[in-house]
Amino acid sequence: AEPEDTEAPGKRLRLWMLQSLAGDEPSEDILEKMNTTKEEWNMTSRLFRDDDPQDDVLKWFGMPSKEDVSNLKRGLACMNTFRCDFEKKMQKYWNSFKDGCKG
Repeated sequence: AEPEDTEAPGKRLRLWMLQSLAGDEPSEDILEKMNTTKEEWNMTSRLFRDDDPQDDVLKWFGMPSKEDVSNLKRGLACMNTFRCDFEKKMQKYWNSFKDGCKG
């Protein structure tokens, strides 16, 4: 795929996340473009806002534990910072850090 094909969905997802964190009510066209419903938007907003998500939100998303939510948030933060191949980049930075500490 062309780079812009993979970047556009990522940019839309980040915009969606920023709007959900800002508490903005999404317009119908944004919901349609994000291929989501108002209920999904609200539940996602609750999931990202709450430091300690409620059991009903966890159940709705099918996440059995709060640790799963923490892992999801950590993964999304890394994707926002390092893009889609963040695991390789994180490993590269970690290896560079370890090598620098040996000297």
